[in-house]
Amino acid sequence: MIRLAHIVATHATELIAQQGHRLLPSQLAALNAFQLCRSSMSPKMELACDGCEEQSRVGRLKR
Repeated sequence: MIRLAHIVATHATELIAQQGHRLLPSQLAALNAFQLCRSSMSPKMELACDGCEEQSRVGRLKR
């Protein structure tokens, strides 16, 4: 199984170079946040609900 984190780490730079002018600022921010928060440096992931604004943190899955 290929992890999304691996895809982002492998292709984000090229995507931004080729299509960065088409990406919304929120999409660029999401790519950057994903690279930081799902790295081995971050033991937890923050989840947030747009509907009620509830937030929680969950530990990384170990594989």
